[in-house]
This record gives sequence, structure tokens and C-alpha cells, in this order.
Amino acid sequence: MHSIARNGFTDLRVGHGARGIGDDSVWPSFTDIMTVIVMVFLMALVIMMARNFELDRQLTTSVSAREASLLENQTLVAKLGRLESQVASLQESLGESVTAREALQARLLAELQRIEALASANVDLESQLAAIIRQRNQLAQEKQQLAAQGETARRQIAGLTATETQLRAEITGLTATGAQLREEVGDLTAAEAGLREQVAALRRQFSDLQLSLGARIETLTGENLSLSERQSALTSQLAQVRELLQTEVERSRALSTQVESQQRELLVRQRLLEQLQLSQRQAAQRDRDARAEIDRLNAAISRRLAENAALQAQADAAGVRARSLQEEYEALDAKYRDLVRPARSSAGKYVVDVRFSRLDGAQRFQLKQPEDDESTNYSRAQLEARLAALRAQHGEALYTRVIIPADNQLTHDEAWRFTQDILQNYDYYYQQYPEALGAPAQPLQ
Repeated sequence: MHSIARNGFTDLRVGHGARGIGDDSVWPSFTDIMTVIVMVFLMALVIMMARNFELDRQLTTSVSAREASLLENQTLVAKLGRLESQVASLQESLGESVTAREALQARLLAELQRIEALASANVDLESQLAAIIRQRNQLAQEKQQLAAQGETARRQIAGLTATETQLRAEITGLTATGAQLREEVGDLTAAEAGLREQVAALRRQFSDLQLSLGARIETLTGENLSLSERQSALTSQLAQVRELLQTEVERSRALSTQVESQQRELLVRQRLLEQLQLSQRQAAQRDRDARAEIDRLNAAISRRLAENAALQAQADAAGVRARSLQEEYEALDAKYRDLVRPARSSAGKYVVDVRFSRLDGAQRFQLKQPEDDESTNYSRAQLEARLAALRAQHGEALYTRVIIPADNQLTHDEAWRFTQDILQNYDYYYQQYPEALGAPAQPLQ
């Protein structure tokens, strides 16, 4: 007789076997139990395998994510290196631009100094030109005065020449008069000789006429004496005229010498005037050359200023680009520091415990150092003074652990602000990495 199934389950009690009550065989029950155990094991194995597959998938995903993170980290590092090289090259270009700008400014200063030197030289040339013009005007006035003096001298020489001609005409007339007088004197001498012969002849012949002839002879002798005196006066007058003529000739010669010297001086001054005109032309040419050089230098300065403005614009653009790259570099560097920032650890640190709680409305601050067995109560000011002393003593080795007990009456915001203040001011990690304060460590409960 088959065993009776109760509610669909096999009766496993002793004596309630498959052949009925009193059957002591346990094999079917054992088989059923083992079947159940095996089924449970298989189900657990299937669940474990499914969980293993899920864990394997999650591990693969996490490994892929880690590899992707590492790859992204390497990409960011490479990009950071490229940005650093770009920033270095831009800084080098900026330095070269600044150097070129300083060189252009030095050249511009030199050109300006040269322009100032040329301007001063131009002023000197203009002053020299003005002096030359004044000297030329003075020489022109002297030339006019010399021309007037020469004209006066020429008129005087013409007058002296006319006087000399007149004197020569008078001398010729006087010479003719003297010759005529000499002829008359000769005629009178001949007449006297004839008369004397006639007197000697007639003296014998005409003795009665001796007195009258003597008187006639005396008269003729007086006339001869008057003629001799007239001849002497004419001779002395002729000598005076000759002396006057000699004086006028010497004066004419002196005037001729003076005119020649004045003409030589006039030639010298004409040569000097020609030299001054040549110097003036050369100065004008130098002035034109200087003005052309000034125009060329002004054009060069304009070009340099345009190039300087272009270089300044390039430098400004490079500066803007450098600042943009610097900002991008700082952002990437912040991301990189976030990626490579070490974890906060108490290993090898001087660990102090800071407890903050509120009981019955009163705030309570406690501090426990590694060498203390129990915590010490402080006020907020005393706690911060003690922590400041420990920070000054231990520096970067101070690890501050904030503990908020579970049985406190603090709000989450109060606990959060206290934890931030303490960690920001007195914990080594948040002083080295202040950017980590955006998500500070949770206070211990």
C-alpha cells in the first residue's frame, strides 16, 4: 500500500513509509531529502553562477572603466604636456616678441636720436646758411660800395685824364709859345747882331747919330731883358706845370694802383662770394639731403611703428591665447590633481580626535591627543587655540579626526560647518589640497 501523501508532501515520519504505517525503510525518505538538497544546491549553484556572471560583468565593466579612466588620464597627461609645450612655445614667442619689440624700440630711439642730431645739424646748417647769407649781403654791400668807389675812381681818373689832356694841350701851347719866343729871341739876336754891325758901320759913318743909336740900343736891350724875363717866367711856369703834371701822373698812378688793388680785392671778394655761393649751394644740397634723410627716417619710423603695432597686436593675441591656454592648463591641472591626488591617510601622522556635541542645549567640545587617556573639555576658542598650537608644532603631520557622537542634538548643517572649519584650518590634507573641501570627509558618528 502506497504511503499517503499529505497535502502533496511525502510523509517522512518513522513507520510511515511508502508501504504504509509501520514501514521502517528510510531509503526513499533519504533519497527525497538528498534530492531536495541537490536541487537546493543546484539552485544555489545556479544563483551563484548567475551572481558570478554578474560580478564578472561588473568587474569587466569596472576594469574597462578603469582602463578608460587610465587612458583618459594618459590622454589628459599627454594633452597637458602638449599644452605645457604650447605654453612654453608661446612664452618663448612672447619673449621673442618682447625682445623684438625692445629691439625695435631701441632702433626707434636711435632713429629718433639720429633725427634729433640731424635736426640740430639742420639748425646749425640753417644758422651757418643765415650767417653766409648775412656775409653774402655784407659782401654785396661792400661790392656795391667798391663798385661806387671804382666808379668814383673811374670818374676821377677820367677827370684827371681830361685835366692831363688839357695840361698837355696847355704845355703844347706853351711849348709852341716858347718856340715862338725862342724864334723871336733868335730873330732879335740876329737883328741885334745886324744892328751892332750896322752900328759899327754907321759908327764910323754916322757919328752924329751915336746918341740916338745908343738910346735905341738901350731900348732894345731893355726889350731883350723883358723878353728874357718872360722866357724865364715861362720856363718856371713850364717847370711848375711839369711838376703839377708829374704830381698828377703820380696821383694817377697811385689811383691806378689803388684801383688795381681794389679790383684785386674785388676779385678776391668775388672768389669768396663764389665760394660762399658754392658753400650755400652745398649747404642747400646738404639741407635737401638731410630733409630727404629725415623723410626717409620718418617713413622708416612709420613702418617701424606699424610693424611694432602689428607685433604688439600679435603679442596681445598671443597673450590672450596664452592666458586662455593657461586657464585651460589650470583647469586640466586641477582635474589632473584631482585624479592623482593621494588619499587622506593617518599613517605616520599625529592623530587628534575632536568631538563636538550638544547636550541640553549646551555645545560641548572635546580634544583627545594620542598620549591622552581621556578627552579634555574645551571651549570653542580654547579648542582652536590648542589646535593652532598643535598645527604649529606638528605642521603637515597633524591629522585631525572630527567625531560627532550619535547621541547628540546637533543639526546636520551645524556638524557639517564645524567639520569643514576644523579640517580646513587644522588638518594636513585639506591644507595641502584646499580644493578637496568641496566634499570633505564625513564626520564620524
